[in-house]
Amino acid sequence: MYRYPESCKPGTVTNVQTSFVSYANRFQRTVEWSAPSQLPELEITSYNVNCSSDVDFRVVQVENTRATLGDGVSENAPFNLDTSYTCTVTATNTAGAGAPSDPSDPFVGGRLPQTGDFIVPQSSFIEDYLPGQWFYSTLASGGSQIITNPVPGEGSPADDVVELTTTCSNDDLAGVKLSYFPGSIFNGMLFSEFLANFSRMSYKYYKVGDDPQGCTSSVTSPTFKFEVFSQKADDNDEPSYTTFVWEPYSAPPLNGSPAPSGSWQSVQVSKSDGTTTFDGNGGWRSTRDLGQGNSFQNQASLATWESFLSGNEIDGKTTSSPQFIMDGVIWSISVEIGRFNPGLVTYTNDIQVSSGDYDWSFTFTTE
Repeated sequence: MYRYPESCKPGTVTNVQTSFVSYANRFQRTVEWSAPSQLPELEITSYNVNCSSDVDFRVVQVENTRATLGDGVSENAPFNLDTSYTCTVTATNTAGAGAPSDPSDPFVGGRLPQTGDFIVPQSSFIEDYLPGQWFYSTLASGGSQIITNPVPGEGSPADDVVELTTTCSNDDLAGVKLSYFPGSIFNGMLFSEFLANFSRMSYKYYKVGDDPQGCTSSVTSPTFKFEVFSQKADDNDEPSYTTFVWEPYSAPPLNGSPAPSGSWQSVQVSKSDGTTTFDGNGGWRSTRDLGQGNSFQNQASLATWESFLSGNEIDGKTTSSPQFIMDGVIWSISVEIGRFNPGLVTYTNDIQVSSGDYDWSFTFTTE
């Protein structure tokens, strides 16, 4: 049998890069590379792509310079959540395999990239909690939610929308939520860092205004929430969590006036948005572990993120920013109709969050 000399084997593959596929396929990865040098009479017959971590690997063989990994079973099963991988590529021709490429930059299985406009299909929603995935059934209680076609009207999103509905019971709630408990949505970013670099939060909502169930809460609308979890002890020497809420009717510019109905509304909040008073219409508020208890009557008004960070005194009161909360991480973001908001039929979409290197936009589709 003829043995080809080593010089006949392909050169080394270069420029190996990986990229995020889509929200629905976030446990997959696209790998691309540049073909190596080769002899004209010995064309490359295949490429072996290997993406590995300290504990496992994924491998495929392809004939061109692009491959998708994590979309199959066994050695090409979806990547493991929160596991770091790098990829190498080896070219093969009739003479044999060349040297493996340098590894790609690392990526983390299942993690969203720091920036992106993500389309969330209804098929990717789940009934039970899974880290890093939008879900709604565990939030439903007696309420309901479903992705549906856009509601017509000025300012209507071009995409499909999430319908959030509560019955006439004060116990109902409904919402859509992206959660990463007990980890961090923003890959370990402390809440203090998130606030310091916060630039915007926004979403759109539509509220049906003809009291379809005869018990509609006239003032409220879907709210935006961050849940912050801290492993550090609170005053009771226990791990703690706090929910930070932006509710349109109790924040500028409505300041206690009913949320508009019958038209699309755009909620946009920056670090300085809020109020200069603690009159109950203070912009952001918190619900736990800031000394006010966990009830609507005792929720703490924080005014703006700027005032919360600085601890400025306003109206004789000082905004509270306990260190154990500032050292926590954001483990969920959501748009919800909370309890004690009966009889609402609302729609939401275009959820956006931006802080530091993170700039995310989420839209929802029935596809």
